Amino acid sequence: MGQVHVGGSTCRRGRAALHRPCRLDARGDRGRDLPRGVPGLESNPVKVRIVALKNPLLDEVDSTQGVRAGGSSTPADRSFSADVNDAAAWRRTAGTSDEIVESAVQAVWVAVADLARLGKRAGGRGRRFVGESLRWANLDFRERAREMRIATVAALDGSVVALPSSSGLSDPDNQRAIVVRRVADQDVAFVVSAVPGAFSQPEARAVVGRPFASEPAYLTAILGAGAVGPVHVIPVYQGVTETQVRTFIGRPDALIAAQSFCIVTSDDASFCQALFLPNARHTSAISSALGDALEWWHRAGFEVSVARRARARTAVLKALREINTAL
Repeated sequence: MGQVHVGGSTCRRGRAALHRPCRLDARGDRGRDLPRGVPGLESNPVKVRIVALKNPLLDEVDSTQGVRAGGSSTPADRSFSADVNDAAAWRRTAGTSDEIVESAVQAVWVAVADLARLGKRAGGRGRRFVGESLRWANLDFRERAREMRIATVAALDGSVVALPSSSGLSDPDNQRAIVVRRVADQDVAFVVSAVPGAFSQPEARAVVGRPFASEPAYLTAILGAGAVGPVHVIPVYQGVTETQVRTFIGRPDALIAAQSFCIVTSDDASFCQALFLPNARHTSAISSALGDALEWWHRAGFEVSVARRARARTAVLKALREINTAL
């Protein structure tokens, strides 16, 4: 969903500071003052359209409120204008209330056409270290993995399953969570972890460890939720290659299906499955990549195979538990 920001209006109550940018909410009320930059320009600039207000309109608005129009701009105003200009966003200038409405409607139509051409993945990606991307870049591995896991759990949009404390996996440092969502008429458990660096970095891979070996520890939680699986979802902060994924799963003949937004791997001997999301540098990138992956599964009919392997993996884990109990 796009954003239309109207700049140059009065935001504060009473005797307001002039030329401060403000955001209008769904009812048309003035919202809080924006920070130094427009938030959408930091996380997804392709979705932002700017409607700038002419000075005569400022004079008209200010005169109705009994506030003196004119005056020099402040450093904050100049900084805001520079940020917007550097972003090279779509802009229109409005001088009347009717022009504001007309420009806003035009912005929506242009945004829809642009996003249809570019594809919904274009806006949330790239290596522009601002906003959340910059914040994540300054985190250590532990905190970054935690942020990536939280974003992935939210993007899965399913039922979060509590991990039993006896499994040792409920510690936040383990950076794991279980989310159950419907796949091909089957409740499938997705185990979420994260690689907070490049997959080639041993220290970054160590945060995930060997997740397939840990699956028996949360079998009880999966069965308690009435689900099967698991399927591992692993966002990778930087890049990951097909060769690295093949080595990770441990079988040279494992299925590898790669797209620009994900790499899917599965093993029909052990029925292990994993979904890797490369370049997961911020929440929007994770949400976009995961949404594309799930949509691809559905369009290609791949989700039927995912559910079948998840059921088979549950049967394997049950058998292993029975064997270990009998020993």
